[in-house]
Formats: sequence, C-alpha cells, structure tokens
Amino acid sequence: MFLPQCKEEGENSTAELFKNINEKFKRDINIKLEKNDVNKLNRLGKPKAGTNPRPVLCSHLSEWKKKEILKSKKNLNGIYVSEDHSKEVLGKRKALQPQLLEERKKGNIAYLKYDKIIIKEPNTNNDKSKRIGQLIKR
Repeated sequence: MFLPQCKEEGENSTAELFKNINEKFKRDINIKLEKNDVNKLNRLGKPKAGTNPRPVLCSHLSEWKKKEILKSKKNLNGIYVSEDHSKEVLGKRKALQPQLLEERKKGNIAYLKYDKIIIKEPNTNNDKSKRIGQLIKR
C-alpha cells in the first residue's frame, strides 16, 4: 500500500511510524494492525525542511488485511491510500482511464483490475423473482 499524504509527526523511527499509522487506522476505520501483519514499513525519500510529508510504503503479510484497509479507505481522514503499482502498470491504467469513463457513460459496469479493464453489462433481469416463482410452482 502507498500512503502519499501521511503527515510526519515527529517520528524518528519505524516503530513510531507504525504507532502513528496504527492509531489513525484504529481511530478512523476501526482496524487494528499488529506488528506481525506488516512486512515492511518505511518512508520514501530524504527528509526536507518545509516541504510536503514523505510518502509511506507499507507491505502487508496478509492480503486479507490489505483488502480490508483498501475497502474502508474512504473513511480515513487526512490520509490517501492506494495500491503500489509499477510505473508500467500505472501507465497502462492511465491509458485505459478514458475507455473506462466511456463505458460507464454507456451504462456498463466497468472497473480496472491491475492493468486490465473489466466491462460487464448491467443485469436487468430480476433473477430472484424467477427463483421464487420456481419455488412456488413445486
């Protein structure tokens, strides 16, 4: 996971960084990170006075925990969370963005998965009523 806007609040070590991020996750999205959930946690780049905070790179051992955080990322206050993709994948995703918007305007369900676009037609059938009708006939 990539946290580009996580403020540097006087932290001098990775343990302090972990503590700050864990507190924010607990407070905003009610997810508690254990030390054994995180494989690697560090800030990118060199510290510079008077500039934006350095981004945080966090890799998780548990894919489940990562997906849980990404699902509830909209509830985080002051932190932006995204997947950490390579430059090639980011370029492909950026090139697919206009096609994604076009498909959504057509009314289709469209989303990006890694470096591919997934397009599904909206389901207009009411399958539940068919199943209920079959149950009643029996």
